[in-house]
Amino acid sequence: MKIIRKTVNEYSNRFIVGEIGSDKIEVLKQYQGNELLDVVFNFNFGSIKKFSAQKIYDEMVSMNKNMSNYPTLFFGSHDMPRLMNRLANCNVERAEALAALTLTAKGVPFIYFGEEIGMENLVANSFNEIKDIQGRTHYYLAKKEGKTEEEALKIGNEYNRDKSRSPMQWNSNKHAGFSKNIPWIKVQKDYLVNNVALQEKDSSSLLNVYKILITLHNKEPIFQYGNYTDLSFSKNVISFTREYHGKKMKCVFNFSEKPLTILPESNYKILLGDKILKPNKYLILKEIKQ
Repeated sequence: MKIIRKTVNEYSNRFIVGEIGSDKIEVLKQYQGNELLDVVFNFNFGSIKKFSAQKIYDEMVSMNKNMSNYPTLFFGSHDMPRLMNRLANCNVERAEALAALTLTAKGVPFIYFGEEIGMENLVANSFNEIKDIQGRTHYYLAKKEGKTEEEALKIGNEYNRDKSRSPMQWNSNKHAGFSKNIPWIKVQKDYLVNNVALQEKDSSSLLNVYKILITLHNKEPIFQYGNYTDLSFSKNVISFTREYHGKKMKCVFNFSEKPLTILPESNYKILLGDKILKPNKYLILKEIKQ
């Protein structure tokens, strides 16, 4: 690993990301460092099977404690069900809050294609629509066990990783503007009402929220390099303060079922959000030097 790093260091603007065959933090941290990989994917955070604010917080604490340099922040990949279904429960406001979390917490954010427009899980309506070997295998096993076609297809869909691999939905044209030819994996059926072209025209769309958050992340060095001075959890509310070169940002994420009133200190101004945080809303505050 050190030889690979030394070779890559011969080039400018380099960055090495690793996927390690383990979910144990003790193993992952052995591959990340100044002479090793810049960052490694931590699937304990990224592969959470169902939404849990407590689980997300616990992994943030674990990564901050154990990982040198910066942890990775992501909620989607080609092997997992879509964020919108798995964690947001098709709630756009929660999807926005999770996007804000990955783009303001300490770490390197990764956005899986389609998350920025809230793409949902693809469902195969027949065996031939399943392309993933894992889904096809479980379909065959179900049939071998005597399951009906409907039962086997349901099981195949449960294990089918195609659900997060359908083509990007660019516009309302044929094949969602992804290709002029028939894609290997079919296009999600909602592409006519959910695509990039449509969301670009809607200032309040999930896509434009992502653009605002990415712009903020790139503008504020704190969100790129700052360390935590506070990382807290209470009643499904995650909050943290990050500091860099004497400047601070505070972020609060309300994943509870009740509204939360935030009273910012006089030396903080609101960048995004409101003082009254409804469920699945967030607040980003910037310290103002007096």
